[in-house]
Amino acid sequence: MNENETIEITSKLEYKDFIRARRYIASQSILFKIYLFSPVIYFIFVLVNCLVTCPASRSLTCFSFVIDNLLGLSTFFMLPIIVFLLNIGLKKYFDSNKRFQQEGSLSFDLEGVKSFSDNYFNFIKWTDIYKIMESKEDLLIFISTIECHIIPKRFFKSAEDLEKVKEIIKQKVDPKKVKLLKNKKHF
Repeated sequence: MNENETIEITSKLEYKDFIRARRYIASQSILFKIYLFSPVIYFIFVLVNCLVTCPASRSLTCFSFVIDNLLGLSTFFMLPIIVFLLNIGLKKYFDSNKRFQQEGSLSFDLEGVKSFSDNYFNFIKWTDIYKIMESKEDLLIFISTIECHIIPKRFFKSAEDLEKVKEIIKQKVDPKKVKLLKNKKHF
């Protein structure tokens, strides 16, 4: 990419794009992974404890021990309720943020990223980017820990434009802050 070249995309984020990106971001969180794995660990501890406390008899006492500990395991079954409540909150957030609902543009060049619409303008230098993540369908450019530009890959005019932006990212952003997919077939 030469110095004066700019890649510009026009976008209007849809709710499905927003939810897909938020789910991807959540799935990358270590807390989410621990939460999903914790019922398995908990069940193993209960089973081992049951086998240790009643090794020979496998009696009703052992069964009641497992029943008593199901309360702890029930936290796993709260996941659908938590997801439902989070989706309600995310829908309210999406609906209340007018920037999501209006058409805007993003411009990428060697200096940084410009985002603008009729009533909004923001410029961030590549060195000021908090982190960048890529999923199969989106490019996520984080301005801070909680604010990010969700850019569905379909907004790019061509696969070459997406690759040019990824090359700029590799050149201009600290590699510790970048998590791009290795496979280039996602467009």
